[in-house]
Parts: sequence; structure tokens; C-alpha cells
Amino acid sequence: MLTYLLLYMYNNKYSSVIFEQIVSFTTSIRIVLTELVRSAWQKVFAQDKSKLIVDLSHNIIFPEQGMNLHRKGATPARAGELALIPGSMGDYSYLVKGKGNSDWLWSCSHGAGRSVRRQVMRGKWPDIQKNGRLPWQCITLKSERMREEAPEAYKPITPVIEIQEQAGLIQSVARIKPWITFKA
Repeated sequence: MLTYLLLYMYNNKYSSVIFEQIVSFTTSIRIVLTELVRSAWQKVFAQDKSKLIVDLSHNIIFPEQGMNLHRKGATPARAGELALIPGSMGDYSYLVKGKGNSDWLWSCSHGAGRSVRRQVMRGKWPDIQKNGRLPWQCITLKSERMREEAPEAYKPITPVIEIQEQAGLIQSVARIKPWITFKA
């Protein structure tokens, strides 16, 4: 289906308008979901001091710089703009400021990358649990997602951040340790 949509958009003089509508739609969905979570947390913790810092897609086509830029596993890192580079559920995540490096198409990584395929992780569940408990917290409707996305499936994030800083893609602003994650 996506292939047909992309071909239609490529051959359509309104492709930039279609792209903008798709981006607007996905942004709206993320904002609604974020607001639902924020509202639930407000009821549980009886306070509301949260605010949206950054909202970015990482697997989407953006019309920018006169081209349709597909970022798969990458995040926009435009000059001066904030981005979030997540680590695994058991590692840090980083709030970064983009440096707008055109050699890298104004992008940075979206995470550290997998070290173990999802299919392999599905069979490793007993190895991940320690004393019947997980060393991290995850809320999901699909238990296989906890296996597929376990911290052991990913490379360490800090060296990836350091390399991107050295390459002039980003500047680290804050290091964040998650205490709970949500997986669709």
C-alpha cells in the first residue's frame, strides 16, 4: 500500500501538499496520545508540571531543502533545534541540539541501533528475566514487544552520542534515565 501511495505522490503535482497533510496527521496523533498520557499522569500524581519539549518523527518522509527526505532510523538535527535520541529501555536517552550539518542531510541517529534481531530476542525471554523480575519497567499491550525491545537487543547509546558530537551533527544538552517506557 505504501509503495502505491509513494508512486502516486511521485507522479502527482500536489505531492508536497500530500506530504504536508501526512506529516500534520501523524503529528496530531502523537499530540493526542501524549495528552492522554499526560492527563492520566496528572490524575495519578495530582500535579501537572509537564510540557512538550520536542516532538519528532524518525521514520517519515519530510519535504525539505527542495527534496523529499526520507529518514529511516534517523531524526532531524537542524541547526539550533532540539531532538531526542532514545537509548534502550535500560539505558540513557539524550536531549540534543542539532547543528544543521548538511553533509549528513540535517540529521542524526534515532537511537544506537540494534545489536540483536527481533526474531532472536523473542526466544531469549528466560535469559532476560532476573529472579523472575525485569530490571526495567515497560507498559505494553503486546508482551512480545518487551522481548523484542529489551535493553540487551540494543547497542550502548553513549558512544553513539559521542561520535555524533565529534562529527559535528549534535550537541548534547541533557542525559535522561527512563524509569518507565511505553511500547505500542
